Amino acid sequence: MKTPSILKGLGVGEGVVVGKAYIFQKSEFKVTKESSSLVDEEVYFFKSVEEKAIKQIDELIVLASKNISEEKADIFRAHREILKDEVIREEIVKVIKEEKCCLAQVKEFGGEGVGLFRTEFLYMKSSQWPSEESQYESYVEALRELGDRGKLTIRTLDIGGDKSLDYYSFPDEMNPFLGYRAIRMSLRETEAFTTQIRAILRASKEGEINVMFPMITTYEEFMEAKRIFNETKSKLESEGHSFSKEVSVGLMIEVPGAALISDLLAESADFMSIGSNDLIQYTNAVDRMSENVNSLYQPNSPGVLRLISIVAQSGKKSKCEVSVCGEMASNPISAVLLLGLGISKLSMSASSIPVIKRVLSNIDYQEAQKISKKALVLKTEAEVKSLVIEFLEKYNVLI
Repeated sequence: MKTPSILKGLGVGEGVVVGKAYIFQKSEFKVTKESSSLVDEEVYFFKSVEEKAIKQIDELIVLASKNISEEKADIFRAHREILKDEVIREEIVKVIKEEKCCLAQVKEFGGEGVGLFRTEFLYMKSSQWPSEESQYESYVEALRELGDRGKLTIRTLDIGGDKSLDYYSFPDEMNPFLGYRAIRMSLRETEAFTTQIRAILRASKEGEINVMFPMITTYEEFMEAKRIFNETKSKLESEGHSFSKEVSVGLMIEVPGAALISDLLAESADFMSIGSNDLIQYTNAVDRMSENVNSLYQPNSPGVLRLISIVAQSGKKSKCEVSVCGEMASNPISAVLLLGLGISKLSMSASSIPVIKRVLSNIDYQEAQKISKKALVLKTEAEVKSLVIEFLEKYNVLI
């Protein structure tokens, strides 16, 4: 890919930053047709984010007009007009529709399966709880796109926090990210939960599927989710539906408390997937999107690595496969440490696969184990990073 150009301009205000932004022109990625449901999910997600951004800017305009000046408020008005520009909006939607999605890229970049298939967008784009049939069709479509490149690991509904539903009233909470969301919601909305499980199980006859429950905190939660899964399985069988009897059931380790009892969870799970983004945030009590404290979002800190090590050892003891998803999996330094800690699978965006494969295929596994062991007793993330960079330089691996 060509080095991106720096676009020069006159700064008229601090603006509103949501995250990293890149402009790619004449991309070398091939353009192919995608399944309509997956594309629609991305378009819906873009529009929902756009609406929220416009609402936030409107609030800033009011504050600036009231507390600063109309001149400063005009800066935010300019931002709002850019967001509302139909030409820009149409161009973005066009890119979404024409770019190849991750499922199609799995084969191209040498991936093996999908480690985390998000299902919340099936719910967010709907005006009511999505039916069993509509979900079934979406899962089958994903399986067919994946083909024979491995298993599709479906995460059950992970809604709440920063994701809402137009047709469902969430309780008002001081901190929704620590409140009523993910599996906590599914275990109360059992009808919706059962409908999703039925759709997943029925789709399993079309390809290999894993199912995992998000944000498990306690042993009781996981066992209750498994009970509902098994009851649904029995009901489907009594109704004469055909489905695979080999669907693996696992959970996401995103809460420190779950990591600390991962030895108990591993005894009852087919696999565990460490959701690194949330695990880091909950472990370090930090919002990674906050410019005031995001320096505390430290993926390679000894504290985070020790928790991951606990989970990896628990999995090894019970012969329960452990994987990692999130930003750590696609970061070369983190990937080396994860390999050394005993993580057998990494789940990342398709475009990150070649880089991580190149790094890991050029180092010695036993040496990576030694490096990870050293990292666990260091004091700071900076020390950990320096250790790994020095290790990679020994193998002439550039990152």
